[in-house]
Amino acid sequence: MSANAPQELPRDKDGKIREPASSPAAPPKKQWSEFRETGLLLFVNTFLHIFGWSIVVSISDTGIETAYPARTEWKGFPESNTDEAYRKLEIYIKDGMV
Repeated sequence: MSANAPQELPRDKDGKIREPASSPAAPPKKQWSEFRETGLLLFVNTFLHIFGWSIVVSISDTGIETAYPARTEWKGFPESNTDEAYRKLEIYIKDGMV
């Protein structure tokens, strides 16, 4: 077998994929509000717009209600929104992306 060949996933006797014994713990779950407040939502959507996609968030008085992917014809955001998102992202990165 080639060194670059994909490695076969471990399976149980029924053929179902099983987790390796040394499987790392799942990363901590984050909130959509943090994703939006750090500027990451706009940054990611700017990239997704290239392909005609975006992540849509539905916001109410109590916060973000839901988030889902959707097709879009929009391309990019107003410069003021982009500037603000990049400033927030810079702070998030400087603070160590905790």
